Amino acid sequence: MREHTYKFKQIVVGGNLTAMIYAFKHGYPIIYKSPNPPHKFDTLYNGFSKKDIYESCCLLLSLSGLMLVGDKAESIRLDKDLIKVSTSNARLIRIEYDKLFIFEEEQIDNLPMPTEQSTKQFQVIDWFNVRSGMRHEHDKAESNSDFVKTIHFYPSDRIDGNHDKKDLAAISYIAEEQLDMFEYSPTYVRFKVEKMMKNAGIRGTRNGKNPLYPEKSNQPYKYRSVKIEPDRREIVCLTRDKYSNTDKLKFMHLAPEDILNSKTIKNNNRYLQKLQETWKQAREILNLST
Repeated sequence: MREHTYKFKQIVVGGNLTAMIYAFKHGYPIIYKSPNPPHKFDTLYNGFSKKDIYESCCLLLSLSGLMLVGDKAESIRLDKDLIKVSTSNARLIRIEYDKLFIFEEEQIDNLPMPTEQSTKQFQVIDWFNVRSGMRHEHDKAESNSDFVKTIHFYPSDRIDGNHDKKDLAAISYIAEEQLDMFEYSPTYVRFKVEKMMKNAGIRGTRNGKNPLYPEKSNQPYKYRSVKIEPDRREIVCLTRDKYSNTDKLKFMHLAPEDILNSKTIKNNNRYLQKLQETWKQAREILNLST
C-alpha cells in the first residue's frame, strides 16, 4: 500500500469556505495543507453564519470520505500528472488526477509561474481581552477608516456559563507594507479601539460613589476607564496572483454566493446526498427538541 497511487477525476485544492462549498456541492474530493475557516463574525448576504456553513461542509465531506488526508498534510506538491502529499507521520501519498480546481495557490507547491502578481491587501483581526468595560449593550462599532474598520463585541470565551461579559475583535484592512509599521501595530489598534468604545458610551467598572452627585453631576457613581489587553493577531491575505488555466489546472475565482446560488451544479455523489438529507433531518429534530 505504500507504493499505491490513488486516482481521482477531479480534486478541489483549498481549505477556505469557497473551496469547501464547491467540493460539497459537486461531490468532489478536497485536499489542503491547512484549514482556513471564516471567523465567527462573517455572514452571507442572507445572514447565515459562514463559520457554521464551513463546519457543516467539513463534517459531511469527512463522513463521506472526500477529505483525502484531512489535516494530516505537511506538504502538497505537483509532480507532472501526480500530486505528492507528505503527511505528518512521514508517509508519502501519490494521487493521480484529471483536473484540479484550485482555490488557494498557497496550499500546493510547484505551480506554474503567475502571469500577474497582485498588490497584496490583508484583513487583520486583533483579538482583545477586555479587563474593564465588559458589560454594555453594544455588539458592533464601525469607523470610516480601513484601520479598525469594525469592532465586534462577543460573549467572552474566557468565562464559563451564561453571562453578559464581552471581549472584542477589531478588524482592519491594510496593505502589505503597513503590516510591519508601528502605526498599524496592536498597540495603535488598542488606542483606537479604546477611543471608539469611549465615544460609544462604554465605561469601565464602577469605582465608588460620585461625591459631586447630585449637585454638580447627574451620575451617582464614578467609573474607571476602559481597559483592554491584546490577545492575538490573525492576518489573512485577501488578494491572489493571476494564473493561466491549463487542461489540468483551473484557478477558481468564485464567491460562496456564486456557488450556493448556482442552478447548474449537479452532485452525483449519492452517499454525500444521503448524508446531507440525514444531517438536515437530525438538525430539524434537534431544533424541535429545544
